[in-house]
Amino acid sequence: MPRRPLAILSITLVASSSHADIAWISAERTASAIIAPSFAADIATSNQLLGNWETRVACAGPWIPDLPYFERALASASHSSNIGLGAVPWASLAGNVSAINAFPVAFGRATATIRLDAVFTVTETTSYEISNLRGVGFWTEATVQSILRRGEETIFNYSRPDTYSNGGTLTAGTYSLTLLASFSDGSTGGVSGFGCDLRFTLPSPAAGVVAFLCGMIRRRRRP
Repeated sequence: MPRRPLAILSITLVASSSHADIAWISAERTASAIIAPSFAADIATSNQLLGNWETRVACAGPWIPDLPYFERALASASHSSNIGLGAVPWASLAGNVSAINAFPVAFGRATATIRLDAVFTVTETTSYEISNLRGVGFWTEATVQSILRRGEETIFNYSRPDTYSNGGTLTAGTYSLTLLASFSDGSTGGVSGFGCDLRFTLPSPAAGVVAFLCGMIRRRRRP
């Protein structure tokens, strides 16, 4: 009789501290569409810390209907970012960015950007994983970046069009994470842009302990 309450108490204590080693401190989420030089802009921001945030911004450059070969500059960005805790704390950025330049180009260069900047602390050594789940092919106008820094030290800085998945280990400290997708100076005539899906995860060592203890309880309950 005494053993079962003791085992349940052990699981409760471990579960309650399983994420004490990781804490999200701040976040800034941005979606922007800009037609330069200073023709038009549409920008949305949020400092929501946890949970999903979605928005879409779009803008267009000046319109000249009497110019038969004129093409208007257009920019749009759809942003969906999520930050959370759970068995595996995570931060993700997904969405689409597109930009079409005006012709003649003097009437506008278009840029669309989605971005997530977050700060978190780690109080004990833990692992991390960073993935780019959607490549951007051969778009020379595209930028996809995943950056993690600790003070002046850069832990990783990935900026490339292919899909990838990499990982490593973080020691105790405060880290700043940036996930970014941008498309600028797209060609005239037709839609120019791509989709983005970046994911950063922090597997919690304590989560494995909880799973192990739960398995032990199940085994003890068997006749």
